[in-house]
Parts: sequence; C-alpha cells; structure tokens
Amino acid sequence: EGIGSLFGHWYNPPVSLEDMQDWEDVAHIMYLMSFVIIWMFLLSNIITGQIVDAFGSVRDIAANKKRDLEENSMICSIDRYSFGSHFQTHMEEEQNPLDYLFFVQYILEMDPADLGGIHSHIYASLKEGRVTDWMPVTRSVYLESTSSLQKEHTGQIEAKVIAATSARVDSLEHNMKRQYESLSQDIIQQMRSIEQTCKDRLDRIEDAMTK
Repeated sequence: EGIGSLFGHWYNPPVSLEDMQDWEDVAHIMYLMSFVIIWMFLLSNIITGQIVDAFGSVRDIAANKKRDLEENSMICSIDRYSFGSHFQTHMEEEQNPLDYLFFVQYILEMDPADLGGIHSHIYASLKEGRVTDWMPVTRSVYLESTSSLQKEHTGQIEAKVIAATSARVDSLEHNMKRQYESLSQDIIQQMRSIEQTCKDRLDRIEDAMTK
C-alpha cells in the first residue's frame, strides 16, 4: 500500500486499533506535509526576502557614503561642483582630512596648561564631544576669496556699464539738442521766407489795384 491508501482512511473513521494506527500515520504525514509547505512556501521566502532587503540596505548605505566622499568635501561638506577643477587641490592641500586628524591628535596630547586661546576652545569642544564646532563647515577660503573677487569684478563691470550708458545718454541728448536747434532754425527761415513771399504778393496786388 502506498501513501494513497493512507490518505484513503481520512474519509473512513477508524473502527479498530489497526485503523486507529493508520489514522495516526495519516495525521503524522499531514502534519509533516503542513510543516514542509509552510516552511518552503511561506517562512523561507519571508526570511529570504528579509535577508535580501537587509543586504540591499547595507549596499545602498555604502554606496551613499562612497558617493558623498567622492562628491563632497569631508571637512566643509561643500559639493565638488562649487569648486570645479579646484576640488582635488582643495581636498589635498587646503582641507586635507589627515591634517585635521593629526591636529586633533596633537591637541589631545598637549598639556592643558600649555594650551592657548584657540587651542583651549578646540580642546574643550573635543572633550565635550562637539567635534565639528571648530571646523569650517560650509566654508572655504578659496570660495570666499573667489566670491570676493567675483563681486569686485562684477562691481567694476557694473561701473563700466553705468559710465558707458551715461556717456551714451549724454551723446544722444547732445545730438537731439543740436538737431532741435537746427530744425528750429530751418523752421524760422521757412516762416520768414513764407512771410516775405506773402508780403511781396500783397504788394503786387496793391500795386495792381492802384493802377
């Protein structure tokens, strides 16, 4: 007899000890099959999904950290785009993270009695866990100097534009005034010419009427 004969007893209630034993075998097999089905199709998939999601989250966090290190300055947190081609020089010479690390180690190894004003402030910040209070976050000497030069250059350009515009306006005003004076003279001459012509014609008419 195979497993089919065992399942056949599911429809026939046991009436003897042998039937009862077969019924227990069927129940045991059903229990094992239920466990296998639940484990294989439900729990294993859920656990596998959780593991995949966990590894995916870890991978995303690592990728974001790598992207942040590549695209932003570690000290000032300013993006690469703001520095342009100067970003590599900024990272290696102006705000090298290793220089800050060595400086922190130097401050921590100093005798508190030998600390100066700025060194005391940094030492206290480090001891209190305020590591970034003294760092130039969102600040850069290069960007500030460049911004200052750009503002100065912009101011010079604006001054030149204003001066050129003022000169142009003065030139236009002078030309319009000269054209107005010339037009006024032409109008006056034409009015005098018309007046003289009318006077001559009136004289001729009067002469003709007297004759």
